[in-house]
Amino acid sequence: MSIGQTGFEFPESQRRPLSALTNEFVAALAAPGFARLLAALDTIQMTQAGRAVVPVLVKALTSDDQLVRRKAVLALGELGPQAAAATEAIVRATDDPDELVQSGALAALGQIAADSEESARAFVAALTHAAASVRQAAATALAQIGACDEPVIAALLKALDDVDDHVSLAAAEAVLQCVPEHAALLSAVVRHLANKNAVVRRRAAGIAADLGTSAAGAVPSLAHALADADPYVQLEAAEALSRVGPKAAAAVAALVVALNDENELVREQAATALGEIGPAAATAVPALLASLKEHGGVSTRAAVALAQIGADTNQVLTALVVTMKNSDPASVWAVIAAVRRLHGAPAIVELLSEMLHDPDAVVRRQAASAVGQLGADAQPALPRLASLLHDDHDFVRRQAAYALGQIGPAAIDSAAAIDSAGSITALAGAVSDPDPGVRLEAIQALGSFGPHARPAVMTLLGALRDPLV
Repeated sequence: MSIGQTGFEFPESQRRPLSALTNEFVAALAAPGFARLLAALDTIQMTQAGRAVVPVLVKALTSDDQLVRRKAVLALGELGPQAAAATEAIVRATDDPDELVQSGALAALGQIAADSEESARAFVAALTHAAASVRQAAATALAQIGACDEPVIAALLKALDDVDDHVSLAAAEAVLQCVPEHAALLSAVVRHLANKNAVVRRRAAGIAADLGTSAAGAVPSLAHALADADPYVQLEAAEALSRVGPKAAAAVAALVVALNDENELVREQAATALGEIGPAAATAVPALLASLKEHGGVSTRAAVALAQIGADTNQVLTALVVTMKNSDPASVWAVIAAVRRLHGAPAIVELLSEMLHDPDAVVRRQAASAVGQLGADAQPALPRLASLLHDDHDFVRRQAAYALGQIGPAAIDSAAAIDSAGSITALAGAVSDPDPGVRLEAIQALGSFGPHARPAVMTLLGALRDPLV
C-alpha cells in the first residue's frame, strides 16, 4: 500500500527540497530568539536530514555573533549522533569566550556521545573552569557519555568536592557510572543528604538508591532522611534503603516510624524497604500487621514484607488474605514466593489449603488460582480444591475446575493420588453444573488428565448434547 493510499500526507515543510530546508535553517540561525530555530530543528529531525545541516552549524560556530554561536551548539546537541562529524569543531567551542557557548558545547558533546580523546581533554579542563555553569555542564555530559578514562575519573573525584553543590552532584552521577564503590562518592552523598537545599538532598538520595548495596555506609544518613520535610527526599531515601537490603537493618526503627507518615507513598515505600531487609526487620512485624488494616498499596506492601521477613504462619496467612482481597496478583505471588523461599513448598500449600475454605469468596477464588499454578507441589490441596466445585459462587467453581486441570498434567505420574483425592469424580460431576462456564472448565480439565479420566467418559459423551459447551 502506498502512502497516498493510506490518506496520510507529510506536512508541506517536509515535502520541500533539502536545499530549501537548509536555507530555512540558515535563516533561523540569524533570526532573533530561538523559536524559529527550534521549529526548523523539528522539521530537520523529522526528515532525518540532520547531517545535511551540520556544515552550516559548524560554520556558525565561528560567527562574530555570540547568539548565533549559542544557537549553533544548541542545535548540534539536539541533533545528537547525527552531528558526530562536528565533534572536533564543538571541542574547539569549549574554549569560546562566551560561557553559554562553552556550556552549550559541553552539553552537545554529551548529547552526541562524543567519547574521543580530544573531548575527554576538553571535559577535564572544563571541570576546573571558573564558572560553575561550565563545570556542571562538563560533569553532566560525562555522566551521559559514561567516559571512564583514568584522567577523567581523577578530575571527577576532585569535582566531588566542588564548592557548588550542583557541580558536585553532577560529578557524583558521573563517578557512579565508573567507580560506584569509591569511598569519595559515598562521602559526597552523605554530605549532600544534610544539605539545606531540598533539591540537593533529593538528588543525593537518588544517587544513593542507584548505588544499591554500595550505599550501606550511608544507612544512618538515609534513615535520618526518612523524616525529611520534603516527601521526595523521604521516598528516595526509602528506595535507597530497599536497595541496600539486609545491610540496612540499622534503619528498621526509622522505617517503622515512616509506616505512620502522613504521605501514603512514603508508607508504601517504608513497608517495601522493611521487606527487602528481610528477617533482620523482625521487630517491625507488629507495625506491619497494623498496616494491613490500611487500604490499597500500603496494606499490600506490608503483606509482602511480612512474608519476606518470615513472620509466623498465622501472620503470613493474614497477610496473604489481605493481598487476595486487594485483588493484586503480583503481590499475592510475591508473598507466595517469599514463603516458599523461606519455608519450602509444603508451607505455602498448607497456607493456601486453609484459604480454600475462607469465608470470603474472592479469597477462595484467588487461593484456587494460586494452588493451580503450583503444579505437582499442590497435590496435598487437591481434596479441598475438589470440594470447591460445590461452592455457592460460580466464579469460584470455575477457578477450581481450571486449577484441577492445571495440576493434573503436572501430577500425571501420581494418578493413584489424584484419583483417591476424588478430583476426576468431582470434575465429572461438574460437567452438569448449572453454569456453562463451570461445565466448560470441567470438560477441559478432564481432558488434561488424559487416560486417567476414563471413568468420566460416559459423562463426557453426554456433554456432547450440551449446546453451550
